[in-house]
Amino acid sequence: MAGEALRIDLGTVADAAGSATVFYDGASVSVACRLEAARRDGLTIDCEVEAASFDAPRITGEDVARALKSCLAPGGPKVFIKLRAVVLKSGRGELCAACMAASLALCDADIPLRGLCGGGCVELGEGALAVVALGE
Repeated sequence: MAGEALRIDLGTVADAAGSATVFYDGASVSVACRLEAARRDGLTIDCEVEAASFDAPRITGEDVARALKSCLAPGGPKVFIKLRAVVLKSGRGELCAACMAASLALCDADIPLRGLCGGGCVELGEGALAVVALGE
């Protein structure tokens, strides 16, 4: 993937309601979503994150779900959304790639959104800061 800043593949998981894989800033994350009957407790999104390698992911499912909640269309979905994110390759862009892949997976599943969740990484000396922009 040398020279590519961003690559997006849609429909990467055949048996999912929607899925996407995003390659961004040294990281690659694949997200698949499954739609279930609406829950009585009002929870609309649940996300689990795992790594494809032995390295622990730097992000949590709560990080991704929190970013996505503001992208949902007014009134929210009439279903419960179960997201599964797999960090295929860890890197600085892990959170940004996961949020982009998750919102694209929801689009692929025809979930109404206000906009897509995207982001970028900003260099800060020895580290990097993930900036996630939420669509309004």
